[in-house]
Amino acid sequence: MKPIMESWRKYLTEEAYYIDRGEEKGPISNDKVADDIIKYIKRFDPQYNADDVNLEFKKGVHVMRFTNFGPLQKRDKLIRALAKKGWVDTEDPVANKYYKRDEKFHRARTNFVHEDANGVRKPIVIHLDEGRSPFIKENIAFEELKDKLKQISEKLGNPKTLKIVFTDGEIQSDIYDVGPQATTIGKTGKADFSIGNSIFISHKDGMTPRDFGQFSGISKVSKLNKTAPVINFGEILNKIFKQLGLEDAKYPSSIDFQQAITDAELIMKAVFGRDYGPAQKSSPHNVDFVIQGTISLVPDVDPVSGEFTGAVRIGGDKIFSRNAATQNIESLDDFFKGGYLPALSVRRGGKGRNSFGITDARATIYAEAGRRPNFIITHGSTPTSIEFVNHKQDKRQQANVRKFVNMLDSQHNVTPQNNRMLEKMLDSIANFKWKQNKKST
Repeated sequence: MKPIMESWRKYLTEEAYYIDRGEEKGPISNDKVADDIIKYIKRFDPQYNADDVNLEFKKGVHVMRFTNFGPLQKRDKLIRALAKKGWVDTEDPVANKYYKRDEKFHRARTNFVHEDANGVRKPIVIHLDEGRSPFIKENIAFEELKDKLKQISEKLGNPKTLKIVFTDGEIQSDIYDVGPQATTIGKTGKADFSIGNSIFISHKDGMTPRDFGQFSGISKVSKLNKTAPVINFGEILNKIFKQLGLEDAKYPSSIDFQQAITDAELIMKAVFGRDYGPAQKSSPHNVDFVIQGTISLVPDVDPVSGEFTGAVRIGGDKIFSRNAATQNIESLDDFFKGGYLPALSVRRGGKGRNSFGITDARATIYAEAGRRPNFIITHGSTPTSIEFVNHKQDKRQQANVRKFVNMLDSQHNVTPQNNRMLEKMLDSIANFKWKQNKKST
């Protein structure tokens, strides 16, 4: 408990006030606020590790973040219990309009406000995260999917099968007539789970491209390593490393390269599986949906009669349908808008990684905005003609580039003044002024 209190003091060094139905009470010690909330949560779940509490100030709000807490249903139960005690507000539509997900709470504004030494008041929020490891998160998502299928079945009178549909604007997927059972697939395919062994789903965590992770690896398992764009990308990287004098070196840390993919078939196989094909049967390697975040299953209601139609609509915080993508195959840039367009990417990996024969290199197919590349290779580049896309970088990216340039100078005697490839790479960073200030690079 002591480290938590020290962390709490770091963010909230003054006093808190309790707002009860508009009436202010206090001041109250911040230590007591934190201590009471944590003690209550420990009584709610005696197995919970109180060390999994992080305290942060984000977007003008003090957030008390509990990680590794478990399924959404459990988190919702705790938030509602805290509301009964009067510690959080689950009824204020302004305070909580972004906190409700799938009709359940994972976050709520407390009835406490923090006042600093200047008299400025900031709200205090409780946020419950589901878990930290991908394995835990997938298990949680699977359990939630099973619960939803059970609830939907009970609501519809426990039919033997469910008619599940997906619509994207005017595009409707096939209507799936499936049993209301969820099954885990394991590591044998692109899919993580299936519904009725007929609808195959690849599940991703989070809410943004940065949370999404990779669409696919490019190893022999994925069968993408022999495709022309991947081969070309690998040959370009080897040419760059050779010209920088790094042909026998390990892949540098904190440096990312990226190249756009213009091959529609490669994109579809990276997203939906190595056996993708419009006419192919759904399978663990030809999934129906890639869903990020919460998987939703909602009974369809007739807008006129208000009665259930018998169909169930599938959705998610972010969802990509194979059938919808196939119908949009000529405009995939728009289909994967918002930073999700798949791109070739390489970064430093762990021990044993050696993509394209480069020690410690890890090449994948990532969402375009999933990582912040230092160098973006133009889509038309080849090993004999390599160009880079002009772009801007944030301070952290620039700091990593400076370290990279210093390493090349100190260990390989390579500088932008004596190496045309490095000069072109640095010139592609619009806000990286290496020519005006040589020492800064």
